[in-house]
Amino acid sequence: MNHQKKKCSQIEHKENDAIYYCQVCNLYMCNKCDSHHSMLFKNHQKFTLDKDINEIFTGFCKKDNHSKELQYFCKDHNELCCVSCISKIKDEKNGQHKDCNVCSINDIKDEKKYLLKENIELLEEISKNIENFINEFKQFYEKVNNKKDELKKAVQSIFTKMRNELNNREDKLCDEIDKKFGELFVKEDIVKNSEKLPSKIQASLMKGKIKDDDWKDDNKLNILINDSIEIENNTKEINNIYFIIKKAKLIDFKYSFIPEEKGLNVFLEKIKSFGSIQNEGESNIDFDNISTIIENKDNLNFIIRQIKLKNNIKLENNCTLKILYRTSRDGDSCKTYHSKTNEIPDTLTFIKTKEKVIFGGYTHIKIPSCKMGTNFYDDKAFVFSLDYQKIYFPQDNTQSKHSNDNYGPIFGNNQKYEYPIIIYGPNFLSIKNHRTSTIKGSYYDNFTFDYELNKGKKNFEIEEIEVYQILFE
Repeated sequence: MNHQKKKCSQIEHKENDAIYYCQVCNLYMCNKCDSHHSMLFKNHQKFTLDKDINEIFTGFCKKDNHSKELQYFCKDHNELCCVSCISKIKDEKNGQHKDCNVCSINDIKDEKKYLLKENIELLEEISKNIENFINEFKQFYEKVNNKKDELKKAVQSIFTKMRNELNNREDKLCDEIDKKFGELFVKEDIVKNSEKLPSKIQASLMKGKIKDDDWKDDNKLNILINDSIEIENNTKEINNIYFIIKKAKLIDFKYSFIPEEKGLNVFLEKIKSFGSIQNEGESNIDFDNISTIIENKDNLNFIIRQIKLKNNIKLENNCTLKILYRTSRDGDSCKTYHSKTNEIPDTLTFIKTKEKVIFGGYTHIKIPSCKMGTNFYDDKAFVFSLDYQKIYFPQDNTQSKHSNDNYGPIFGNNQKYEYPIIIYGPNFLSIKNHRTSTIKGSYYDNFTFDYELNKGKKNFEIEEIEVYQILFE
């Protein structure tokens, strides 16, 4: 890009082309001026004029050729502006910032000065380790790309095997069709020969009648016998084709392809969700039964991870969730619930409300039958929200599980009247005032607003409850 040549600001050198611009001195300099300037002012910011002159800050507005001094600051856009920029009349050249929060540059001076010091400190801090960080980042980037390629190759390898097996099965079935039809049915060459059959029959018939009258001449005996053999062979071939044509009318096409549609549909559904891309720090959760509450088992990883950490179990270890109790399957009585869940360690309870909110809790210890309400100490227990993907721990880790045979699942303790979850009895589904009682700042951590487990509502009705036992490998 060609730019208008600037002349040196020094009167004695005003005929010389300027090659530098000093932003501090606001001067254009020729080669002679620059040598003195560099000796006197080593820290001044200097621009080379062979670059785009628009990059040089002169203190004047360059927008739409305003050419006015930049005396104002737009807080909305964090940029300097001139009087034309903030003009009350907005047209194609003026008033771009007329509706913005604008102040004088003197009003913003202290704030920018403070921010400049902060940025200098930050840059100095970053500069100490930036080269190491960049090298580590490059290594990390390379590692990420290698891992990405590795994962893609692993996926491609599995699906290539699946495609190969499908292709092999397809080829085998097609070969079987060819074999069966080749053995029992008409081949293509027979069809082609049958089209020539009428003319071939007429030719052989006419020739045969002629030769039949020549048998009196013994001088042509060898010719007659040769022609007779030829007609004999033709007749045999014609008769074979004729027999196949008559037989074809009687053939019953009993063969059909049976894809086993029920099995095929199951197979196709499995293919849709086959495989998953997981963090190596999370385990694959295997269900021994399909949950009616949890639609995506990957959403459980944050819960399983916390349980493993609490129990000092390696994150890469797999686990199985064994169903113990389900309201829609086992009924909603307290008696049934306790008979199926008491005296079993590592239980995970999921509660789905009629408003489709999902929350629950984890208990590590075995909970015995308790005819009267009893608090239990469990330093690994917690409650969770599946909707917010959050874990909530009791602040003192004490009495974090409560049991009463006349109630359903209860998390929290009676002494502090703190129940994040309490399910009333004797039949869960008929009761409309089950409740969450934990409010922000109470005896449980991580709550950001009142009754967060139930999305801000204290009471709820139950649609489904499921209780699983976690079995670690």
